[in-house]
Amino acid sequence: MTDTVEQIEKQIIREALVSSKGNIAKTADALKVTERMLGIRLKKYDIAS
Repeated sequence: MTDTVEQIEKQIIREALVSSKGNIAKTADALKVTERMLGIRLKKYDIAS
């Protein structure tokens, strides 16, 4: 189940990054998280911004 949650979270982050054209502040705002938390997730999932 954890893998499924992580896969969904990664997909949501990727889609938000595309929607915001890679803008971290806008992505964090859209996801209702801090830029710091988004940065932690980007690193965890090895997603380039």
